Order: sequence, then structure tokens, then C-alpha cells
Amino acid sequence: MRTLVRERPDDPASAAGPSLETAPGAASGSAEAPSATAPPTPAAGVSAGLRDMAPVTVAVIPLAMVLGVTIDASVVPDLLGAAMAPVLYAGSANFAAISVLDAGGTALTAAFTALVVNARFTMYGAALAHRFRDQPRWFRWLAPWFIIDQTFALSSARTERDAAWFRAYWFAAAGLIGVVYTTMVAIGILLGPIVPGGIGLEFTVPALFTALGVTQVRDRPALAAAVAAAAVTVLALDLPNGLGLLAGALAGATTGAVARRMS
Repeated sequence: MRTLVRERPDDPASAAGPSLETAPGAASGSAEAPSATAPPTPAAGVSAGLRDMAPVTVAVIPLAMVLGVTIDASVVPDLLGAAMAPVLYAGSANFAAISVLDAGGTALTAAFTALVVNARFTMYGAALAHRFRDQPRWFRWLAPWFIIDQTFALSSARTERDAAWFRAYWFAAAGLIGVVYTTMVAIGILLGPIVPGGIGLEFTVPALFTALGVTQVRDRPALAAAVAAAAVTVLALDLPNGLGLLAGALAGATTGAVARRMS
């Protein structure tokens, strides 16, 4: 073999040297291409939704149980209070509505107060519009019901664009926190009779409502809204029929809207 190579120095194959080895992949004529990332599947979306929401749900448990105890101590019937949890689907609005009803306010006033407290969800919906745009009509009608602080924050942090994956992620995350929240409210109602009396709903509920507002502060307009809502709620505690809480909610919503427009 050595002599054959020397006698044909002009052979292009020999000019590069008498090597019998080839570069990896050259012998077969095509190197093995790296496998493309598999598209996200609905099953993966469910897994991601449950995984992301699980630690957030743990923080909701004590809040939901306190709400249940509050419902039991209020004038609101326990069954109606338990049904309000999945209907309102927001702790701050639920506390606000219970406070208004317990103070003698009408159902219309309680509903309007909850509506004002949840007004921020319209902004969340606008921010999520691009994720809902390519979804089926049934999803665009049903999914917005589950827009809350937690689902908005988690889904906004996700970059996956597959429509089926997002549907699975959304319902898994929203379903987990919804089931846990509603269940813990019911447990709180059941535990209400054994909780020592005198929890002072006239002060406790507005205080919890204010604390929940503070936890939602993420920027300066939100901070201005929380401060305004807290100040007006405290100053207007003596207004009849739960109007103090409604006044605080309106003050917070108005201040936040004005501050956001000016920023």
C-alpha cells in the first residue's frame, strides 16, 4: 500500500495523505442532523400549568380559609357564601362583597363593589389578547372567566405559542387554583363555628381587603391605587351599608387609572 501511494503522487485522494480514516459522518455522505425540538403538546401544557401554579396555590390556602371563617361569621348564608367563591373567583372581591352585605348593604351594592375591585382584570384581558386571538371561539368566551392575578402573571411569563398547548396550560393552572381556593373556603366555613368569636368583621374584612391590594403592587400606578384605596377605606369605615369599602375601591381604581395615564 505504501508503494502504491508513492507511485501516484498526483492522485487527488493521495495528495492529502495516505489516510484510510474519514471524518465523522463523511463515510455515509451525511452527518446525523441534530433532532429538532418536538412541538409542545397539550399533555406538556397540563404538566407545566400544574407545576407553575402549585407553589402559588399554597399561598392561597390560608387566605381562602380566613374567607370561609369570615363568611360563617357574617350574615351571609353559608351555602351562598360558598357559592360566591367560584363565581367571584377573586379573594379581594369576595372579601369586599361579604363586607358590604354584612354591613347591611344591598346585593346590588355588593355586586358593584366586587365589579370595581375586579376592574383591573380588564387590563389583564387586554394584555392577554394576543394569546387568545388564535384560539377557538369557545375558548375566547370561556377562558377570560379565569383571568386573575395568578393566571395572568404565570401565563405572561410563558413564551410557548402553540394554541393547543396554551389551552391546556391555562385550564390546568386555573383549574388547580380554582379547586383549591373553593375547597379551602368551604373548609373555612365548616371550621367557623369552632373559631373563637369576636373576630371583628367591621375591621378585619377592610384590613384584609387592603392587605390584598398591597400584594398586587407591581409599579407606581398600582402603588398609588393601593394607597388611595387604603386611605379612603379607613376614613370611610363609618359609612352605612358597606359604602366605605365601595368608596375605597372606587378611589383606588380612579387613582390607578389616572396615575397610569400620566406615567
